[in-house]
Amino acid sequence: MSMNGIENVMERILNERVKMEQRVPIAAVKVKGFPSAMNKYQLGAIFANLIIKSIDLCEEGKDKCCDGDEHLTPSTNNNTNAQYALIEFANKFHAAQAAIHYNGYRVDSKHELLVVPVHAEVLMNI
Repeated sequence: MSMNGIENVMERILNERVKMEQRVPIAAVKVKGFPSAMNKYQLGAIFANLIIKSIDLCEEGKDKCCDGDEHLTPSTNNNTNAQYALIEFANKFHAAQAAIHYNGYRVDSKHELLVVPVHAEVLMNI
């Protein structure tokens, strides 16, 4: 592969990271490790002491989260392939607190949450 080809690949990778940060609010965290049967309301209850603006259940490899209500309601959530959630909090400080206090939180004997801020600015605060 020529040096120009490598530069093109690196440019696409770096641009994709920037695009992700532009699409996702600064006060968002990515949450993994919750049971597949859990819906957005049950997941939100874990973070009840923080102000949540939105919760989107998402699939890996998809460019978009499942944001239609039919995918997020408790009655059909058991059939979704949600592998992570993007939770937007009221501000970046709540996002940092969520990562500090709930990363490693045990939902049950088999599931432990991985809570990571999406933006580098929030990561610097933890």
